[in-house]
Order: sequence, then structure tokens, then C-alpha cells
Amino acid sequence: MILLSIIAGGYSIYFIFILIPRFQDVTVFFKIVSAVVLYIALRTLYKHLTALNSVIIRDDRLELSFLLRKRIIIPWHRLEEMQIFKVITHFWKLSYLDENGQHKTFRTSLAFPGIMTILLSIQDKKPDLKMNELLSQVLQYKRMIQ
Repeated sequence: MILLSIIAGGYSIYFIFILIPRFQDVTVFFKIVSAVVLYIALRTLYKHLTALNSVIIRDDRLELSFLLRKRIIIPWHRLEEMQIFKVITHFWKLSYLDENGQHKTFRTSLAFPGIMTILLSIQDKKPDLKMNELLSQVLQYKRMIQ
């Protein structure tokens, strides 16, 4: 998706700054479509570069890594709550205390690859973690069928 959005954005910039000014009979529709494609390509690129890239579960902490954002490191004793919920799509939410003792929340799509294994591993590392009813039932069911 990153490569596709770069290509689409590059073509849109080429159309907007090279082709459209060169030809006088370009319709307004073509100009608008080029701008919309550029916007969607740049938004998609930004979204994929700042989205969760990897989850690393260590003995002493949970690490959430991104391509362009600062890594989030959560020691197990600072992890307070974990939930899954549905707004339009399903989400995974972590509540934790940062190094300054302030409550922070991290939310991402539940469609992350290997999410069930991650959730089960987090529960194994911190069995006393507070969870909502939906997540408790899902993890209990997953453990039962394994």
C-alpha cells in the first residue's frame, strides 16, 4: 500500500503540475479527480507510515513499534486494562501509565496480523489484567478450542 500510494501520488503531482498546465482544454472534472487522487494517496501513505507496525512481547515489557512514530514501551506493571470493542470495525485498546504516571490509551484496529496470539500472550504475561467482558469471553473461547 505504501508503494501504491507513492505511485498514485507521484502520478497525480505529475498531472497537476506538468500535464494540466501544458494543455489548455483540460476539463474541471479532470482537475478535481487529480486533486482527489493526490489527497487519497497522501492520506493513505501517512496512515500506513504512522500505523502500528509490530508488537514485541518481552519478559519485562510490551513494545509497540511504528515506522514514523515513536515506539511505545509499556512495562507490565504499568499496563492497566485491555479491551476489544466495535464502533464500525473492531478495535483493540490498551490503557496504561506512561513514565510520568499519566493515564494513556492506545487504540488500533483488531485486524492486525496475529492479534489473537498477541492478546493471549499479553494475558499470559499479565494474568491479573483488567479486561472487558467481550475480550474475556473471546480469550476464554480461544483457550478452550486450542
